[in-house]
Amino acid sequence: MQQTETYKLNKPGIDDPLAIAPLNENADALERELTRVDTEKAALDARVTVLEADKVRLILGSYVGSGKNDKETQNVQLGTTPKAVFFPNGGRSPYMIVPGTPIFDSYCNMNIAEIVEGGFQVVRDRHSDFNINGTTYHFLALV
Repeated sequence: MQQTETYKLNKPGIDDPLAIAPLNENADALERELTRVDTEKAALDARVTVLEADKVRLILGSYVGSGKNDKETQNVQLGTTPKAVFFPNGGRSPYMIVPGTPIFDSYCNMNIAEIVEGGFQVVRDRHSDFNINGTTYHFLALV
């Protein structure tokens, strides 16, 4: 007896004896796959509903760094406290901050980017590039 390539369903051949077991195996396999798809769809629907209920908005913006010396901070005001802020990282994985999870620099032993009331705060230090004077930075905020 042959089987389908993807789901391994039984394919009785013309010369195979008629048997109920392979047909029952097919029905069980289809039931499992349909249940998995239904579960994934329900989980996705729940996530979409939560996003719609929270009225998530995106802010694509930029700011110009103001730090001339190490440990100089700048608050970037968004008019609301974001749920997350993403910063590009020169072709590598972007940085992300969420409330309570700042970007911590162990060299200077401080947070160098974190969410604050009404926006986010960035700090200049010699090991990061979040607030170098005159440099334009881009970000994406979920609010």
